[in-house]
Formats: sequence, C-alpha cells, structure tokens
Amino acid sequence: EIWLLAVVLAGSPLLICFLTWRLQLLLRLQGIVLPFGALLRMTWAGQFFNAFLPGSTGGDVFKLYHIGRLAPEAHAAGAAAIMLDRLLALAALVLLAGLAFAIEPGPLGQLLEQGIAVNGLLPCLGLGFVVLLIAVFLGRRKLSQRGGKLAGLLASVGRVLDAARRGFRWNRLTVV
Repeated sequence: EIWLLAVVLAGSPLLICFLTWRLQLLLRLQGIVLPFGALLRMTWAGQFFNAFLPGSTGGDVFKLYHIGRLAPEAHAAGAAAIMLDRLLALAALVLLAGLAFAIEPGPLGQLLEQGIAVNGLLPCLGLGFVVLLIAVFLGRRKLSQRGGKLAGLLASVGRVLDAARRGFRWNRLTVV
C-alpha cells in the first residue's frame, strides 16, 4: 500500500541520522572528533554500498577509508569504532529477534526441531570467532618475528582489537 511506502521514505532519513549519531559517539569514545555533516555524507554513501555490493560490508570499508582520510593518525581507532558499531547493531538485532520469538515462538521451535540453530550455524560462528581470537592474540607475536604479509595483517587486526578494548566502555552512550 502507498502509506507503507510513505512511512519508509520518511523513516529512512531519520534512520540514517541515528546511524550517523551512533557512529559519531563511537568515534568520540575512540578519541576521534569528526563533524556530523561529514559523517552523515559518509553514512549515506555507506548505506548505498551496503545495499548494492555483495556481503553488506562495502559501506564499512567505505567509511573506514574516509575516516582514515579525515583522521589519518587514527586508522586503528576508526576501525575499532566501525567494528563496535557493527557489534552494537548485531546486539540490537539479537534483542529484536529475541523479542519477536517471545511474541511468536513458533518459528524458533521449528528451527530447533530441524537442528539448524543448534547443530549448524551457531557452532560454526562460535568456532570461527574463537579461532580468530587465538590467531590474533597468540599467533601475532610468533608471526611478527617471521615477517611477511600475514604477520602485518595480524598486527593490524591486533591494533584494531587493542583500540576497541581501550576505547570501548559500557556506559549510557554505548547502550543507547
């Protein structure tokens, strides 16, 4: 119906403004102060890339590139802010899914009966996350002594995780 289209068209700019505000808060937690207007343009362009590039991470790469241009001394901190932005969005999605399953538990029961949630995707995601953490925290030192591209990549990932750990604090700004 036409009224649904009107609601979506009116709500999209509000959503983009909220996403920009959230990114600005996360960047400030990392010590990066950028003007709202520049971040708004970046967020709009990032949403475009998320919509039209496969994998929905094109917008994050675009934002990371532009944050690096606007704050060249803070590449790792900018990447940490984008990573935290993604994690907060994932947490919000999990909360909304939990609310939806609390209201209508039927689809969750079907997934559990089929074993998809327990035997498939969730263990694979958990294992992948654990392997990444082990590679970054334990393998970083050994590979950095050998040198090479993989060592540089792990060192970069380690700097981003260190910046995220230093800059991210649970407070009312991160919960909003």
